[in-house]
Amino acid sequence: MTELALTLGEHEAKAFQVSQTQLRMAKLPHFVRLEQDLSGSMALDISLWVQYGTGRECICQLEVTNKPPHTSNAQMKLRQTELAGQCIKLVWHPQIHFEMRGKCSAKLGLADFAIQEVQICDTAEVVHRTSFNTLPSFSLTSLG
Repeated sequence: MTELALTLGEHEAKAFQVSQTQLRMAKLPHFVRLEQDLSGSMALDISLWVQYGTGRECICQLEVTNKPPHTSNAQMKLRQTELAGQCIKLVWHPQIHFEMRGKCSAKLGLADFAIQEVQICDTAEVVHRTSFNTLPSFSLTSLG
């Protein structure tokens, strides 16, 4: 997994899907939408999109946290640039209250395994029951 993106709402997701379909047909890197809504029972249609790839850009660790309160879009873009200098990819959306930080350990010269799979789980119980074989994976419990 090399990149992540978030969309909010059906219209935004459909527009993003169109652009990704064009990239896929041109055999260029593109995002794939995970089926589950991250907002769970709130039904806000928050979609997580994943771009798969190889190399030093692979995300090896993923953290989901609340966005800092009262942070403007300009401040978020500045944080994104600052974290990129630390080999951390910041994924956020102006209208979504959380952010994701993906650490690219290989760019830092650290030995680590890339995340191969992301699963969105409906409850914390599902996270504990899920078996991921031996591939590095990441589970995300929906927020609703």
